[in-house]
Amino acid sequence: AAYEAKKNEWIATLPFGYADGWQRRYGQGYALVDGKRCPFVGRVCMDQCMISLPEYYPEGTKVTLVGESGQERISLESIADEVDTIAYEIACLFTDRLPRKYSS
Repeated sequence: AAYEAKKNEWIATLPFGYADGWQRRYGQGYALVDGKRCPFVGRVCMDQCMISLPEYYPEGTKVTLVGESGQERISLESIADEVDTIAYEIACLFTDRLPRKYSS
C-alpha cells in the first residue's frame, strides 16, 4: 500500500489527478480545506488523489490547491520550490478539467 493510516482519520478523495496536470511529484504537498492544511496521502492517480482531513467535511466542501483559505495560502511559487521547477510550468500543465476561480 502507498499509504497506511496510523490512526482513525478521514480521507477525502478528490476528483483530479495527473491527467489534469496535478503531477505525481506534487503528492508530498498539501491542499487547503476550511483554512486548514491537509496533506496529500497515498499516490496521485490518473483521475484522483487523496488528502487526510482533520475532521469530517461533507461532500462538496471547497478544496483549494492554489490560493487562500482562511489564514493559509498556497502559491504556485511554493509548489514549484518544493518540486524544483518554476511556477509557469505548474500553471501551464493544469488542464481545463480543473475548475478555476480568479480573483484580484
